[in-house]
Amino acid sequence: MEKIDTAQRVDVDVQKIHTDAPAGNAAVAEYLKLYNAYWGGYDGAKELLDFMKIHGFFTAPASTKYHGARPGGLVAHTNAVARNVLALAGGDFPQFADGRMDVVDAVRAALIHDICKLDLYQTGSKNVKNPETGKWETVPCYIHSDGRLLGHGEESVIMAMRFIPNMPPRVALAIRWHMGAYKDPDKISQMSKAFDNCPEALAVHLADMMAAHDTEADT
Repeated sequence: MEKIDTAQRVDVDVQKIHTDAPAGNAAVAEYLKLYNAYWGGYDGAKELLDFMKIHGFFTAPASTKYHGARPGGLVAHTNAVARNVLALAGGDFPQFADGRMDVVDAVRAALIHDICKLDLYQTGSKNVKNPETGKWETVPCYIHSDGRLLGHGEESVIMAMRFIPNMPPRVALAIRWHMGAYKDPDKISQMSKAFDNCPEALAVHLADMMAAHDTEADT
């Protein structure tokens, strides 16, 4: 397993991020701590984090109306996925035991698995009926607008590799398959092979599903 060099820190304007992030200082601080611990010192990691900051990672929602559908929901959801990976690694699961899984690579993947959501959600409005008054009201909402059409996991890999071209192969594979068969139902056989051969991919997928279906996970 590659040694983590925690002495090298990612240079970011933490105070500016805190000011801009509705997720709150705690969620941002947790993410930066994890990112520094698992990506700190890796070639291109600082540049990737700078790119994420500029493109709203700390203020974006995680979805339009499901998990983390609020400002700052993306970073909170990402923290939950990383925590879940660590919990799975510390549990009694044979798939992740006896050195079969590189925990560092699994957490690295978790921390950037959803960067394809940068610039993906626009603010807008919609009409909903007030259940108490029966009247229609205009309320704010997020609108999903994806003009890139590169795929979900694939796009996160492509975006990350612009800055980290020497990304560990298992990190790339875990990011690619973190959605399981949700986006590729016709590739279930390929997904199964990925999970069989890359425990990191299975761990990140399970961790993502756990976070997405836990209403408390993204708070």
